Amino acid sequence: MPAKSMTPATAPSSLPMEAEVQRQVRAHLVAQFYATVKQQFLPVFVITPLWGSMFYMEYRRPAILWWVGITMAAQILRLTLNLRYRAQPHTHADPQRWEKQAWWTAVVSGLTYAAGPWTMFDSQNQTFNALLMLWFLGMIAGAAPALASMRKAMVWFCSITGFSLALCMASGGTGLYLGQAIGSAVATVVFIWFGLQTHRLQASSLRLGLEKNALAEDLERQVQIAREASAEKSRFLAAASHDLRQPLHALTLFGEALRRKYANAPDAADLDRLMQSVLALNASLNTMLDISRLDAGVVPVNLRPVDLNTLFAALRQTYLARAESRQLSLRFRSGGRWVLADPHLLERLVGNLVENAIKYTETGGVLVCARPQRGPDGTPQVRLEVRDSGLGIPKEHHTKVFDEFFQLGNPGRDRSQGLGIGLSIVKRLVQLHGLHLGLRSASGCGSTFSLLLTPSATRPPTTEWATSVPSAPPPLATDPAHGVRLEGLNVLVVDDEVAITTAMSALLSSFGARVVTASGSGSAMQAVQAHPELDIAIIDFRLGAQETGIDLAPRLAEARGKPLPFAVITGDTGPAEIQRLRDSGATVCFKPLEANILLDTIIQLSNATR
Repeated sequence: MPAKSMTPATAPSSLPMEAEVQRQVRAHLVAQFYATVKQQFLPVFVITPLWGSMFYMEYRRPAILWWVGITMAAQILRLTLNLRYRAQPHTHADPQRWEKQAWWTAVVSGLTYAAGPWTMFDSQNQTFNALLMLWFLGMIAGAAPALASMRKAMVWFCSITGFSLALCMASGGTGLYLGQAIGSAVATVVFIWFGLQTHRLQASSLRLGLEKNALAEDLERQVQIAREASAEKSRFLAAASHDLRQPLHALTLFGEALRRKYANAPDAADLDRLMQSVLALNASLNTMLDISRLDAGVVPVNLRPVDLNTLFAALRQTYLARAESRQLSLRFRSGGRWVLADPHLLERLVGNLVENAIKYTETGGVLVCARPQRGPDGTPQVRLEVRDSGLGIPKEHHTKVFDEFFQLGNPGRDRSQGLGIGLSIVKRLVQLHGLHLGLRSASGCGSTFSLLLTPSATRPPTTEWATSVPSAPPPLATDPAHGVRLEGLNVLVVDDEVAITTAMSALLSSFGARVVTASGSGSAMQAVQAHPELDIAIIDFRLGAQETGIDLAPRLAEARGKPLPFAVITGDTGPAEIQRLRDSGATVCFKPLEANILLDTIIQLSNATR
């Protein structure tokens, strides 16, 4: 019963492919057969008349000349059919038709050659009879592999010609001729057997080649399907990210405006908790943005000497409180070493590894250290390691932990344990940096992630680091609670969603700015003409009708007759959009936009007008 139940399931998928492979094998064998006709034509036209002339000179029989002429006519017929085969398109589509024509042309040629021994045999002339036997057996020996691609045609041609020769020799009646007859028959059988083996070899070789090509094509199709699925996933995530960022962007702006308005109210703590939740959601979406930016290849790598002491101090300041809250030790040992790296990317890379180590360590602690070593070719290297005494990673998951959204021990997708993107960002940063990332870990034995870095031969002045890492922005640009004022600043806000322009207007007005809003390019053009006092513009990237903020900004400047500093705000995270924004050279902010980042951007733009 099991065998019967499996057959219907497998037949539909395997039989069509097998039938197609068989058809293609037959078509290629037919093509090989017709290709040999042209190759045989010239030798046959030279050898047959020469041998025929020699026997005619010996016997003076007109039948010999007639035989030569008929044989040549049969060869011309084969050549004509070959030319027809080559001239017609789609001959591979109907191999059976051309197989039949190959068979009957082989039969006709065999019959013409079969008549040859009877026209040139003379029982009284043993020398010429031996030459006759040598000639025809040699011809059969050459025809067997040449015609082997068409097994039926080869067997018929060789059998008709060879056994006709054997019967002709046997007609001599003597023991010598009977021996020659038996020899001719045995040789014919051997040649046919050799031709059959050649046919099997050709067919199996073609089958293997076609199956290999079919597998390669199927693999290419599967790869293409995977690429399309990946691209579709990226498009879906980008669209979903944009659609989520829009309302969250408005929520962030409204929330900050409400927090400022009711800062002294009895329920102000509830607004603070609300904003903490909103900012946590912002952080999750920004992590997704990091993935998109890395995939887009728009993150530049600026290599420079990096002091690991300074880097480790920054990481300690960021993660020490988190480690202590889990009663873990967090130690750094740089050995005073310098490496050649991009300080921004290296800090993010090592920071993600430290954060991951703290998250999955329950007792003990985390050690970040750097030590010198030699590469396989003897070149000096710095091995930077992040070690933890945590849960460890089973060997079968050493590759999967670098995949997006993969988390060990979190089947319920507890958001407090993160999104499972940190190590996937590490993998991209390592690839972007051209580094080697190692992992040693086993279940219950902790983990060690290692990076191989190039030591820096030169060390810049101590002030160099201040320009290599993000500096803390001034309080008035980063903390709205510190009394930042935008008095006298005229801001144009362009967005096709009323909720966002309303929220942006409420927030900026609370800081003293005068805000003019526009819902699209038309109203924006009217606004810059009606309000020449405008100082800066905050423009949404997508404005509908396939127009973008990048396209609108120069039109606004042209309409007012002087430059208008602007920033573009976008919720797009697709690689193509990010690359386009980067290429534009504009100041770009990503939704959802926190108030401190918005204020910092506005102040930078307003400073550019002075």
